[in-house]
Amino acid sequence: MTEPTLAKSGTAWPHAAPPLASLPPPKLIAGRIPETEPYVAGINRASAAAWWGSLAVFTTLMWIWLITYTLISTDSSNQLPIMLWPALISSGMTFFLWYVAVSGGPHLAVNPYGIWIRARKRPVKAVFLPWETIGRIYVRRAGLADRALCVEPRDPRAASGLGAFAAFDQKMQQWLTGAKLTASVKFADRPEQEIIGAVSHFSAGRVWIG
Repeated sequence: MTEPTLAKSGTAWPHAAPPLASLPPPKLIAGRIPETEPYVAGINRASAAAWWGSLAVFTTLMWIWLITYTLISTDSSNQLPIMLWPALISSGMTFFLWYVAVSGGPHLAVNPYGIWIRARKRPVKAVFLPWETIGRIYVRRAGLADRALCVEPRDPRAASGLGAFAAFDQKMQQWLTGAKLTASVKFADRPEQEIIGAVSHFSAGRVWIG
């Protein structure tokens, strides 16, 4: 298949969609987003590593400085156990989030039937939503550095029942972006406008985008 790119206008999709008859019926839940879909977007590992790696190093160095300063200024090691656990947890969590961001395969895929998107980050659980079941798709800032493609199902129960970690992550995403199902476009291995163009093309007017 020809490499998907946007036309110069940034809105048109230059490649025809595969006929529906040529695609297998979609599954609703999978452990990994299929990489055989007509359009697939993953994470740009270099960009993600630059951001999360910098944050992880900064967090670790901050705690090293804070612990060292406390030991020198108080001349006592009594504070060390109190500070060590928060330091290990926060630094470990940052490295864990870095790992989650770059592992587990694609974060988004679309075809003429609908859209694949992650519903749980780790271990990965992806859900397939037919276009007709989606109320709105939009892009919004997520956190300090990310921008996310946000998918709002018409049924708020969609992608539920995948465990406590999935429920927590979805609530966090909803708090940040207004939608519980999101995929990064800031750190994606495809340009943001290309992703929006692919979603617009394959949804063929069945979803409100914007």
